[in-house]
Amino acid sequence: MEDGIRDAAGARRLTPRERSLLGTTLLAVSRHMKTVNDLRRASGRNRGRREAAIAQALMDVHSSRGLWDAPFMLSNAIMAGVMPRETSRCGTSLFGIGRSSCIKAVDDVTTAILTAYPEKITIPSGRRLLQVLRVFSEKGFPNCFGAIDCTHIYVDKPANAPSENYFDRKQQFLVVAQVVVDHDMRIIDVFVDYPGCVHDQRVLRNSSLIRRAESGEIFNADPIVLPGGVRTTGYLLGDNGYAPRTWIVVPYRGSEKAGDVAWFDTRQKTTRGVVERAFGRLKGMWRLFLCHHKTNMNNLPQQFVVVCIIHNLLLEVGVAFDKGLLLERDRDGNPIPIDLGLQDLSRPVS
Repeated sequence: MEDGIRDAAGARRLTPRERSLLGTTLLAVSRHMKTVNDLRRASGRNRGRREAAIAQALMDVHSSRGLWDAPFMLSNAIMAGVMPRETSRCGTSLFGIGRSSCIKAVDDVTTAILTAYPEKITIPSGRRLLQVLRVFSEKGFPNCFGAIDCTHIYVDKPANAPSENYFDRKQQFLVVAQVVVDHDMRIIDVFVDYPGCVHDQRVLRNSSLIRRAESGEIFNADPIVLPGGVRTTGYLLGDNGYAPRTWIVVPYRGSEKAGDVAWFDTRQKTTRGVVERAFGRLKGMWRLFLCHHKTNMNNLPQQFVVVCIIHNLLLEVGVAFDKGLLLERDRDGNPIPIDLGLQDLSRPVS
C-alpha cells in the first residue's frame, strides 16, 4: 500500500496505481467466475483436468490483461476452482513465489479495497431505502430493512489460542460472522469478531449494530402502525436464534401452530430466506469459507469484509451466479447441498 494522496481535509485518497489495482481485482474475480461456470457446464472432465484448465485460463487472463500479481492472487486465494486450503499455498503453487510475498499481496489489496469502498456496506438510506422498504412491504413486512443471520467461517485451530474458544457443538474450529442483507442479497452490515463457542445472541449484543439500532441512529424510517397496534420505524427479520426486540421480528415459538400464526411464520421464514441465499452466493463463489483453512485471526475479519464488498459490487454489475456451485458430490457421486455453516437453531437463546 502506497502513502497515497491527501485531500484538503487530510483524508487519504487512492493513487492511480491503487485505483487500477482495484479495477483489475474485480476483473479477475468476474473472469474467474465465468471460467468456473463455463467449465462446470462442460461434460466428461474430471476434477484434475478442470483445475488445470482453470489455472491456465487465469494465467492467460493475467498475461493478456496485464493484471498485477496482488489482485490476481487475491482472486485466486479466495475464489472457487483451484482453491487450496491455505492462502499462501495459492501463490506458491501458481506463481512460484514465497509465502510471505503472497500474504503481503493479499494484505495490500485488502487494505486498498477497504479504503476505496467504505460505503459499500451500509444501512440503506434515501432512494435506496425507499426501494428496500417497498419490496419488503409487498412481501407483507412494511418498514422492514432486511434480514439478519450468522454464518460460520471454518478455520484450523489458531496458534496460541485455547481450543475450547473456537469449538462449536460439533467440535469444529470456526469464527462467527453476523451478516445483514437487504431484499436483493446486498450486504448492509457485517460483524466478524467472535470464535465459535460464542452464541449468536451474544455476538449481536457486542456488535455496533445493536448500539446503533437502540440509539435510533438506524432503522429510522417514517413510523407506521402494524396490525396489532405495534408502532415501528424499522426492523430486521431474524430466526429463533435471536430474542425478539423492537427492531428484530422473529417467528413464534412452539411446534403447534395454526391460522394466522402459521401463516405469519411461513411468510416470515420465506422472506428472511434472502440472507441464506446471500450466504449461498457468497460462499459458493468464495469457497475458502466452506472449508477449514489456516488463517491469521488478526486479518480474517478484514478479509471477510472485503469479500462482502466485492459480493455487493458483483451484484451491482449483474454478474450471474451458477447455482450448481451450491452442490457437491457424495461418495456415490450423487449431488448434495453444500454446508453453508448456518447457525444451529437447537442452541437455546441465552
